[in-house]
Amino acid sequence: MLSVFLYCKINNNMIKYNILKFRGVLMKHIKYILSLFLVFTVVFSAGCGINEIKNNELKIGVSGMNGAFNPFYAESTADKQISGQIYQTIQRRNSNNKMVNFCGDISYEIDGEKVKYTVSINKNLYFSDGSNVTIDDVIFFYYFISDATYDGPYKDFYLNDIAGIKEYYFDDSGYGSNLRAIEEKVISEYSQAAISPENLEKYLVESNLAEKFSEEKAPDGQEWKAYFEKNGMAAEFEKLGKKAEASSLLALCAKAEAKNNALSYNAENWYREKLNKEYLEKNYSNGIGVTKIKGIKKINDYTCTVQFNSPDINAVSALNVPIISKEFYSSLYVKGMTSKVKEYYEAAPGCGPYIIEEYKNGKAVLSANKYYPDATEFNKLLFVDYFGKEDKMYKDAISGKIDITTVKASTERINGLSGKEAKYFITYDDGYYSLFFNSKKLNEFERKGLSGICDLDTAVEQSYGKYYAVPLRPLSIRFEEYPEKITEKKYSSLDFTNYQLKGTRKLSSLNAYCIDDFSNELLVRFGEILAKKNIKLKIFKVSAEELEAAVRNSKADIWVEMVSDGPTGSKYDYYNSLGAKNISGFINPDIDSLTDKIKTSVGIYDRSQLIEKLLEMISDQAIEQPVCQLQNVTIYNLKSISETSFGSSHDHDDFTFFISELKMN
Repeated sequence: MLSVFLYCKINNNMIKYNILKFRGVLMKHIKYILSLFLVFTVVFSAGCGINEIKNNELKIGVSGMNGAFNPFYAESTADKQISGQIYQTIQRRNSNNKMVNFCGDISYEIDGEKVKYTVSINKNLYFSDGSNVTIDDVIFFYYFISDATYDGPYKDFYLNDIAGIKEYYFDDSGYGSNLRAIEEKVISEYSQAAISPENLEKYLVESNLAEKFSEEKAPDGQEWKAYFEKNGMAAEFEKLGKKAEASSLLALCAKAEAKNNALSYNAENWYREKLNKEYLEKNYSNGIGVTKIKGIKKINDYTCTVQFNSPDINAVSALNVPIISKEFYSSLYVKGMTSKVKEYYEAAPGCGPYIIEEYKNGKAVLSANKYYPDATEFNKLLFVDYFGKEDKMYKDAISGKIDITTVKASTERINGLSGKEAKYFITYDDGYYSLFFNSKKLNEFERKGLSGICDLDTAVEQSYGKYYAVPLRPLSIRFEEYPEKITEKKYSSLDFTNYQLKGTRKLSSLNAYCIDDFSNELLVRFGEILAKKNIKLKIFKVSAEELEAAVRNSKADIWVEMVSDGPTGSKYDYYNSLGAKNISGFINPDIDSLTDKIKTSVGIYDRSQLIEKLLEMISDQAIEQPVCQLQNVTIYNLKSISETSFGSSHDHDDFTFFISELKMN
């Protein structure tokens, strides 16, 4: 017979019971056993502190949630902050904008012109479903974002000079000759110099007037009747009748624009994208032919290598991806079909400290991942979206309605924290505001003269007090390469005097564009300065798309833009003639050459020297005048978060990187 024994001390006597054999004896002494159990529970609880249960939910204020926490597609700052708790990256950026190890390491070795990167992950990582993290999960991410049907924030990954990646992306081992044929066709038929009126009209119709067509107003903002009268097409407009179909109106408008406003449009890029899309669709519809990226090789379960054909200072940033579960996502994906992954909004396994439980009504609830290797003192997170209402978020942080948040720092806000049960720390924003001058509209004398009187400190201080810095050259001061030895602005009021004396024309009016309230305030202040010089500034607050169109179409003389840090300080995107953000079409062969050289400069010393030279060359052109780099203040509630969470040696950057390390008070 099976015997189960229980040992109890009752009335100072140790009694041994066989529970299954002596049920009656057990029942006789049950009240003593229960009393003993109760005493034991209370004593144990007191020793472990369980009887002093604290609220371990952390309430976090953010702004701009879209609910897209999918690691392949999260784009808004708030969505990435939440996604980052679930899917952590191999490395992360510190407050100096340098990459530091997080869930692994990325190193490199140079072999002639080629560079081999070694990507490794920590061995103690587990997904929230309990499965092991391996390097296969990282490699899967690289392959997914190299798929031509992928259209998320990593969609330019295929542009990296990784051996075999373009063959994989285009699904064509002979892609080079096919792309050259496409380029020849684009230049011969749709370049500015070669395009025929018929092709220009075709482009305008198919592109919906470069995405600007509206039945309500003509392209220049006039009523349709006045527009067509101005363009000598009043009779054709009358024939359309009072209730003209949109397609007929678009066709007639395209004819007018092609005839009278052709230089405002760039059909070349549109046609290139159209032919490339058709080429890709044909390749993928014929069945998948290229299944491997030859430059990506698995070494073991925790390491892979990625071969670049040339040095690239953006390589480490490009390879630093979120760690996701290949096992989970591979059930939703085959090459050429990324749509199922894009449409998947449910929680997927991640190796971060938290998992998502619920998202609705601007609130996201996360709970602790029990498989995360390090203990988290806050086992639940509540992210609250303030939808851009920064003042309310600031007040709720002070009152304790939320435990931690980050807002723009200002004298008023910092003074408002005095005597409150909240602590704070200040960091620089990851970007700076700059005034740009359109080189197609303003000559060198004019640009330098305007730069010389661009003193907008008054406008900045009205909003933020002294909580900002002025980059003296066009680069974020957070970058390691920022030339700190420079102490003065490039231009002064003497340059405006020089423009007045030597300029070939006198400016009387300028068109200025911006996309947000603070940029508008900067332009208002600049307008006041210009008014004293008898120059009128017309300000247009528009969408980001409208600003870009105004610059490309040469309607904007100047504009204000927030220049985000980006992965490196190379300035390639803004000042190389092929740069994605070179929207004014600025071209300078020497700057092209230098930005190309910087892009392949891996060592920090050499790169710093080259970037310093580049910044002087850019400043000599007076294309951009940095205005300010604002500061952020992170506020946390001492009732919830211990001040020891932020020691003097702590790397103060975005606090959401280290939520799992915060200590309870």
